[in-house]
This record gives sequence, structure tokens and C-alpha cells, in this order.
Amino acid sequence: MTPQKSLATSAQAAYDLVGKYNQDQINGFDEDFLTSFVELLDLENAQNVLDAMGGDGNLTCRMINYCLDRNINVPLITLLEYS
Repeated sequence: MTPQKSLATSAQAAYDLVGKYNQDQINGFDEDFLTSFVELLDLENAQNVLDAMGGDGNLTCRMINYCLDRNINVPLITLLEYS
């Protein structure tokens, strides 16, 4: 007799696969919006940033890349995620 898989182990949503989904797309954010948003953060003058969007860390990565591309010191970033 073959054991049955439980529903919990056989059903997965896109957000169950860490790093395997596009958080920006799920949130409905396009590239223009995200670029404008990060520019408005004034990271040049930030010491600490709280990324409470969580998700897959996409906003934190975007902020770090923005700083590195512009030779801005990367502020201390805290990534908060509740699932």
C-alpha cells in the first residue's frame, strides 16, 4: 500500500517557493514605479532603513544595488517579514 501525500506537502502556491517567484509582479509594481520609489527614499542621507515589505527581499536588493551603482554608502537595512 502506498502512503498518501498530505495536502500540506503536495499543494504549493507561488509564495511558498522562496526565491522562485516575482514579488514585484505579485504586488503589481512595475519597473518605473520601483525606480521612482527607490529614488524618493533619499538613500544618500539614510543611516538606517526598515524594509517592512519583506517578501523575497527584492526591495532590499534593489536598495543595495541602487547604492552600489551610485557609489552611495549602503545604510544599515533591516528586512522584516511575517508569514
